[in-house]
Amino acid sequence: MTQDEIIAMLRASCDKDRVDPEQNGFWVIVTDELVAFANLVAQQERKRMAWTQDHWTEYEHNIASAEREACAALCNWRTGIQQVDAAIDTCAAAIRARGQA
Repeated sequence: MTQDEIIAMLRASCDKDRVDPEQNGFWVIVTDELVAFANLVAQQERKRMAWTQDHWTEYEHNIASAEREACAALCNWRTGIQQVDAAIDTCAAAIRARGQA
């Protein structure tokens, strides 16, 4: 938030029927107005920090990718039996291919 935006929120929080909140460079506010201002700032901060669906999609994609790689890495062990090792390689390749779909 810019300084101007914050000052605008402070002005919006003040009761115009009481007194001009800014007098000679000093702010005059009551507790209710201060609470309203704090709530506006918190609301704006929550909006700023809110993730869009794109953020979650990227996050979830990264988690899924790491999980697939961890599963495929489990396939790195070898039995020494050619047919079993070939099946293990096939499983690892299939797990990694899920990320390409």
